[in-house]
Amino acid sequence: AVDHYRRALELDNRFAEVHTNLGTALSLAGRLDEAEACCRRALELRPDFADAHSDLGAVLLKRNRPVEAAECFRRAIQFQPRRAAAHFNLGRALAQSKSLDEAADCFRQTLAIEPDHVDAHTRLALVLKDQRKLTEAIGSFRLALQLKPEYVDALNGLGTVLADLKQFDE
Repeated sequence: AVDHYRRALELDNRFAEVHTNLGTALSLAGRLDEAEACCRRALELRPDFADAHSDLGAVLLKRNRPVEAAECFRRAIQFQPRRAAAHFNLGRALAQSKSLDEAADCFRQTLAIEPDHVDAHTRLALVLKDQRKLTEAIGSFRLALQLKPEYVDALNGLGTVLADLKQFDE
């Protein structure tokens, strides 16, 4: 994939989409410096390109830079307010930087757009657990498990909360 994207850019380097696609491929290959540069180049070409903001945010999250990543996801949402993935990833960045109230709001917004988003239910539950809102966390874990009964992260999280509550037999 990388070679084909690079060849497309040799032919015409003005396509923000190609820079973003190359950045995504490089990120998946673990080449984060190059991926970040590609996403930034896409944004130079098209500052309103929500995909590039989201992809740059994802790279920055991988680089353990959640505050910068959050800003990228906010910009993506500015340009595409109904983009569930941007709300979800903003929640991840905020949770990573310990802004738990805001993270919970983002996961709820994700679920308002995409109610069957299993990972949003699970991430919301984890944030609620960290906030010691254990009854609410249980509810969110159970919703995730209704959607995906064999989801290990949700099963583990629910087990942890139930153990915290000394409900060992459930």
